[in-house]
Amino acid sequence: MDLFNILKINFRDFAIYRVKTLIFLTIGISFIFLTFLNPLLNDLFQTNVIGIITWGVLELIIIVYWYYVRTIFPKVRSKKKNIVIAITSEDDESEKRLKKDFSTRIKKQLKIYGLSDQYDIVVLHDYLSIKAKKIIDSYSDKNRDKQSIKELFDLSYRLNASFFVYGDMMKRNSSGNETYFLDIEALILHSNSNPDVSKAIMNDFNNLWKREITFLEEDELNGFRDNAENVFFTATYMIGLATFSYNSYEKALNIWNKLERFIRENKGMEKHAPRINQLKLASLVLAARFCHINGEIEKSIEYRRQHLEISPNVYNNHLNESIRCVIQKKYDLALKHIEKASEFSEGEGTWRYNKLYILLRKKENKKALEVLDEILANKYKLEIEDTLEQVMAYNYNQLIVEPEFIQAHFILGVLIFKKMNKPILAYDDLNYFVERAKEDESLILIRERAQNYLEEIDKIINVEPKQ
Repeated sequence: MDLFNILKINFRDFAIYRVKTLIFLTIGISFIFLTFLNPLLNDLFQTNVIGIITWGVLELIIIVYWYYVRTIFPKVRSKKKNIVIAITSEDDESEKRLKKDFSTRIKKQLKIYGLSDQYDIVVLHDYLSIKAKKIIDSYSDKNRDKQSIKELFDLSYRLNASFFVYGDMMKRNSSGNETYFLDIEALILHSNSNPDVSKAIMNDFNNLWKREITFLEEDELNGFRDNAENVFFTATYMIGLATFSYNSYEKALNIWNKLERFIRENKGMEKHAPRINQLKLASLVLAARFCHINGEIEKSIEYRRQHLEISPNVYNNHLNESIRCVIQKKYDLALKHIEKASEFSEGEGTWRYNKLYILLRKKENKKALEVLDEILANKYKLEIEDTLEQVMAYNYNQLIVEPEFIQAHFILGVLIFKKMNKPILAYDDLNYFVERAKEDESLILIRERAQNYLEEIDKIINVEPKQ
């Protein structure tokens, strides 16, 4: 087994896809066959026919295998996503250095920053790089057709790729010094159909990407290293943006944390820190929101806490603490945090929703109805798109965990009716609450309010109110 692996490695280093390799192999096989094997076959079978057929089959196998390795993209099946490097070079030595120094450095960065279990590097040889570049160029053309789109996504699927680095590497004699010129571009694939998001991602990419790279051959070690780090940072950053655009906020957050460490440990990268910080804050907010909607409240609180560590905010801090206290059933303390939050709200009204919920938990129903009237009388930015969605998701989840807390039906019914303006959809929750609240005298005030809303809905849909 060990011998097989050694031979396999050496064979790869031999670069089977090159034309001169094919010529060498066909001539070599012919020489070995005619010198050693053919005489044995002639003696054994007393005819030249078997020898000729055997020789032809061997040569055909070599040619078919060479053609396959040269022209067919490798099929990569792995849980990891690949960063594909498709850079052509003018000579074998440059190609070898590109594979050894450039790609190895990027792999090292992935390993150092804990991303090697998610991403890997695939380096295409020169001929496949040319094919890949043609496919990408056709896709990037403004007049691209369905076929060019299909070809690129077929290539992406086969290579399991999310990011392509492609271009040319040349070596020139400049002022008496051998100099490497790297002219490289990149393409990121993401599924976000929002044109504004796609444009923002490409703008970020254009601000980061270092398209033309030059360094002296005598300084090739540093040249490959520094530019590999630039490619690593940009590729990882772009993958993070794509991940963010997929709404995978927790995965994106992991990438921003890795890039923050990269910036701290590499000079000259400090200028990118503010942008990474902004994206991290956005990911924390959205991850907290996503977890809240899905009922992972403690996880949501932790993300909010991390956000507040980076960007302290008295209002949000008190909101977060009030949610934590509600989980611990410390309703009086939760209410104190809400009162403090209201002092710093500056028109933002999430605190009222929290206060309504806490007062209903405490069965301070008169105060709860007063807060509800304030909620219905006030509007603020992102209330419907953000706060309302989270409040409703939280109450739906609470009914699963604690179905006896029927006040959640009241909250849902009122919000669907009055905030979302969907009276028919609100009817079932309000009616369920009214029927169940008959068993609890402490809910008389809330039950009466719910009954009033039901009568309003009856009038809207032209139904005679129940006597």
